[in-house]
Amino acid sequence: MRLLPVALLALATPALAQQSATLPTFPITEWETPWDPKDLIRDPIADDQGRIWFCGMLGNFIGLFEPGTGKFKRYELPAGTIPHNVIVDRQGRAWLSGNRNGTINRIDPASGETTGRMSLGPEGLGLPVAAGDTVWLIDAMRLRHVDPERMVVDRTVRLDRGSFMNAGFAAGPDALYVQRADARILALDPGSGTRTGTIRLQRPGALAAYAAGGLVLAAEDGVATVDPETGEQRWLRRLGVARVNAIATDITTLWVQGSPASGGRDRLWRLDALDGRVLGSIDLPGYGVAGMAAVGDEAWIVTPGGQLQVVGPS
Repeated sequence: MRLLPVALLALATPALAQQSATLPTFPITEWETPWDPKDLIRDPIADDQGRIWFCGMLGNFIGLFEPGTGKFKRYELPAGTIPHNVIVDRQGRAWLSGNRNGTINRIDPASGETTGRMSLGPEGLGLPVAAGDTVWLIDAMRLRHVDPERMVVDRTVRLDRGSFMNAGFAAGPDALYVQRADARILALDPGSGTRTGTIRLQRPGALAAYAAGGLVLAAEDGVATVDPETGEQRWLRRLGVARVNAIATDITTLWVQGSPASGGRDRLWRLDALDGRVLGSIDLPGYGVAGMAAVGDEAWIVTPGGQLQVVGPS
């Protein structure tokens, strides 16, 4: 483990921003994963115990990191799985898709063993999404509901409209939201997949998350949130980025990783999800992000080189 002395400046008010000498310091803690960077570590997600699950995509394994002990665990998957997009459901089970072998895999949270595997066959791949007490697979045209015990798809919901395909999704406490390429966001019942509402975006943006009762969009050169019932914009925070690379949320905080339009190293911002205020920002040691997750009051970033970087209060 290496502790890098880089400060995260709290910018809650202009007056505070002018008093940088009194600002608190938030270090970056960097953990080197014990495996080959060519394994392509990506897609971190926290479970309810604060452990971090992630994929070793080209190494064909799922990894687990326990922050309390600093230990990494590795659970092998069949050759040719090429795991991608690990999620954790309300029961604590990890789910991942096999990009090459066309499977959805259910992982036991205690042992790390694969306790269920479903081949999608000619139906094609889908990204697993945990919504409420259920798991769905989403692709460009539809949702498919997975029976978690029988490991079968028992329901399919078409969402495309003509040539307009699905372009993004987010899970809220009472709804699953799917963005379509016609600038509409569909609200769906997480249990049945029944459509409960539709909003039309008033400004361009890519649906990335749900936080503080709003839908979070990567918009223009920053981030915005919109009301999930009306589509009205609540706030827009311009960050001066050429692109937003990743967004992670907890209940009231957004972490945004982006590449500044002016060049230089990638930067991480912490925003108040309620009003878009910048609570802090920091230049990161390197470039790129293979995944990011909010864990308590920290942001956990997986770099393309296989490091786990933790940003938060010391």
